[in-house]
Amino acid sequence: MSISEAMSISFQYLPPVGEAYESDKPILSVIIDCYYKLDLVRQSIQSVLDQDYPNVELILVDNGAHLDVRQHLADIHANSKNTALIRFDDNQFAWDDVERAVAICWNSALIHAMGEFVCHLSYDDMLSPSYASRMVRLFMENPDCVTAAPMPYSINADGEISSDGYLIDRNRRGRYTDGCSLAFDMITGSPQKLLAAPGEIFVIKRDLLLKYGGYDRIIDLSQVLKYVILGVSGFDPEAALYWRHHEGQLNKQAKKKGAIWYSSSEKAWVDTGIVDLWRQRFDEVKVKALLKYKSRMLVAVPLRVLAENTRQGNAHGVIAALLNTAKECPTLLPRGIYVVARELLSMLFGSTYRWLRSRT
Repeated sequence: MSISEAMSISFQYLPPVGEAYESDKPILSVIIDCYYKLDLVRQSIQSVLDQDYPNVELILVDNGAHLDVRQHLADIHANSKNTALIRFDDNQFAWDDVERAVAICWNSALIHAMGEFVCHLSYDDMLSPSYASRMVRLFMENPDCVTAAPMPYSINADGEISSDGYLIDRNRRGRYTDGCSLAFDMITGSPQKLLAAPGEIFVIKRDLLLKYGGYDRIIDLSQVLKYVILGVSGFDPEAALYWRHHEGQLNKQAKKKGAIWYSSSEKAWVDTGIVDLWRQRFDEVKVKALLKYKSRMLVAVPLRVLAENTRQGNAHGVIAALLNTAKECPTLLPRGIYVVARELLSMLFGSTYRWLRSRT
């Protein structure tokens, strides 16, 4: 569905001005879709241009971008080998469909990708120089490998790596792991701590992306639940994906507006066909675990949005989230009200406790 949706939208594809690939090596295609924040866009693109692997195809997507970003993408396309450019006249985004760019922009690039392997890089994230060579090596060393991932590192707005080690401690898998094991560990609360990621991080075989509908609106989940399960998954912790967290992130802006994504996520689960795929491949025990995970995830996001907005004192966000909950999932509203009340009481008594401690 996502691929057909992308094909229904008008865009312009500009092939690379020059190509220089080594014929004995496979191509890795890297997709970057851009709209604003030129300073971060520059860093993201440069990290791809600086790869030590010769056969990297860079596909830039101008998503109705700001003028400075549009000009930079045009300059990179004109002056860099193996770099294609896709242009949309209108920005593919809506506050009631925040993942529209995934379905439209990412898949427009996937359709034209030359690589046997494909990945997406956010405009504000970066790759280590050996990322491409290490990812390709994982596929080449094991013919059963269908997905591959680097070690994700959390960085701040200035590019400084977080020191908490959270993601390192929660990626305790070997070089190759059965994809079903990774997925089942994730949906059962990660007892083995095999996989933790801030979002979509996997390189995926292009033919599988095309066969199973491409990138969808819950790609952070479906990368594992729909693609990783199709075979062996590779992992090289010496390759790095630097995931940047900052106040301008789309998900943070949407949360402040009270977006809860319940209806859109519920529809996306259906559109991806994940449950049907699991029924075809796994026994009833695993399917039941998946359905339980699905229910838990659908509920967790609205409650988290309410809790975060309450803690941040964002009354507008709290009210908007409650109204959206009442509209999209009325049965969840009592729990949402409880979460808001719980956070308010915690803030009130927590402040009182700290005040009493300061007086003694």
